[in-house]
Amino acid sequence: MFFKHIIVKGRECSTHEDCSAIERTSCVRDPNDYKLRCLCGDDSPPANGLCPDVLKGLRHKCNNNNDCEDGMVCQFENNNNRTIGVSKFMSSKIKQCLCDNDNGYVEDILHDICNGANDSYLVNILVYVCSLMTPFAFSAFMAIKKNF
Repeated sequence: MFFKHIIVKGRECSTHEDCSAIERTSCVRDPNDYKLRCLCGDDSPPANGLCPDVLKGLRHKCNNNNDCEDGMVCQFENNNNRTIGVSKFMSSKIKQCLCDNDNGYVEDILHDICNGANDSYLVNILVYVCSLMTPFAFSAFMAIKKNF
């Protein structure tokens, strides 16, 4: 006996209101086929009409900042926080989890996430490496200067 592997997908939608019948879902782009679908906060389809209580990802409906993943804030989309190249397909009357631009997070259109948290980490590593290398570079410079 063979079993087919069934891929479960959320219902297609065009606005958040289309998903109001399924609790904890939002109308967002499906990461697998990029169609707008009613998906849970972790971008998974509802299982038997239910979604787990998880932090919500980019462009999901929210009530406050605590609903959203790190690097995001719950706010109304407007021309100031809308990413260039991302079409405004949702009503601006619904709060969404959007990238926290005030703290350096920007929308990565390709991966549909907020980037920026790792920038400060990389800067700290670069400063650390430079501080380790400075004494060696200085001694090498002095040795070369002494020989000329």
